[in-house]
Amino acid sequence: MKTPANKLMVFSFRYAIPGAMVIISLVLLATPFPYLAPLPAIALLALLWFGKRELFPYLFYGIVLLIPFGAYRGLSGPLSFVRLHWIFAITLAAVVSVGILLRKRIPPEVKQGRFWALILLFYIVNLLAAVGSKFPEASAPFMLLLAAGYLLVALGMIVVDQKGFAQTLPRVIVGSVFVSSLLVVFGSVSKTPLFFDAVSGRAIGTAPDPNNMSLMIIFSLPLAVYFLLAARRPLVRRAMLLVIAMDVAAVIATFSRGGALILGFATLLMFWEFRSLIVPRNLGLLMGLGGLALVALLLLTPEAYTQRVQSVRGRPDFSMRRRSSYLVVARDLIVDRPLFGSGPDTFSASYAQSKIGRSFKRKSDKSGERKAHNTYAEVLVGSGLIGFSLFAALLLYSLKSFTLARCHFLASGREGLALLTTAYRTSFLSLLAYLLIYSDLNHKYLLVSLAVSQIALRLAQTPASEQEAEDACG
Repeated sequence: MKTPANKLMVFSFRYAIPGAMVIISLVLLATPFPYLAPLPAIALLALLWFGKRELFPYLFYGIVLLIPFGAYRGLSGPLSFVRLHWIFAITLAAVVSVGILLRKRIPPEVKQGRFWALILLFYIVNLLAAVGSKFPEASAPFMLLLAAGYLLVALGMIVVDQKGFAQTLPRVIVGSVFVSSLLVVFGSVSKTPLFFDAVSGRAIGTAPDPNNMSLMIIFSLPLAVYFLLAARRPLVRRAMLLVIAMDVAAVIATFSRGGALILGFATLLMFWEFRSLIVPRNLGLLMGLGGLALVALLLLTPEAYTQRVQSVRGRPDFSMRRRSSYLVVARDLIVDRPLFGSGPDTFSASYAQSKIGRSFKRKSDKSGERKAHNTYAEVLVGSGLIGFSLFAALLLYSLKSFTLARCHFLASGREGLALLTTAYRTSFLSLLAYLLIYSDLNHKYLLVSLAVSQIALRLAQTPASEQEAEDACG
């Protein structure tokens, strides 16, 4: 006997969805883009094809693949405002939604109550702050993007299985960043406008800006080192040495002072996290890698970059003095509205209107708006101490999930997955350090890391007891 819910689904698939496709096609025929009229039908067929063949996880991997190519994710011509990763995300969300309707239950992969409670509370606090914001034109779009970001987290948790966690996802991250690093180095040498910013004199590769490119490279390095240490074939080890050397060279080519500092921190962190693998065979690899990096630094590092990095210890230049001013303005904004903040994503507008901001305004900068270059300061300004506390709790919970997952993997004898989880955690920690000098609460690698922390914990849950897991971690 068919239930009302089943009847509704049958009606939707037989009449409502095809009817909607026809209406959308007719509307498109009346627009300046009539050639787009077949797209709804094509999209529906593609949706059914992806769902039937269970290829939809590759839509998520496609989104991750496109992360380092932020400057080139848009379509061309009149549809330049449409982003390719939006198409992937919407398609994936549609496929997953259909699956939920057919099964009439929430996927068990996303049933991590504490994790989603923290996200929901953080979002609600930001929403309340947005309602009382002095700059609703900035807060409203940000809240939509934040919701889309957390949807991406949920989709990742649903579609990434053990093979995706252990093989596909880390390979996509390392491979896509390596390609972009190649283009950074190429842009630095050739000064090709596609990959080089002539105004700042810095290579950007395929990223929107050089600092973001530096962040993404450093995020991928622990995973590349994992592949180096776990490789059994000499050819793979040599290939990973090349990947790591190119990534380091690309960080140099971005001329990012903060990138140089965080790269040093990430290197020390990797030595500590992978210390158990520093055995004679791997010690030779690490020494070779260190020698290769030293030669690259001596031969490839331009004098201008050396002087730029040394300026961190010397007399502050205009850029550094302006960055210091961000924290001064942020402090004043936090003191003014300490609990719920001034509204998410409003620091830029507040800085432009401040006396300090006007004093640092350049003639070429019409708006005077500047990011805080510190995600944590942006959160404090945007949603106050309450929002910041929830955000910090979410990050700490994710770190704890990585650590607990590693312990469970060790307790159940899955050393390879434990090592990979250590690499993911190291990437996450490196990203969190970079967010001290970079503003992006919705950075996709941050969202991917949040999802991966819960995927790792889910995959690690085995009959091993909590005590066994604690013993495995010492």
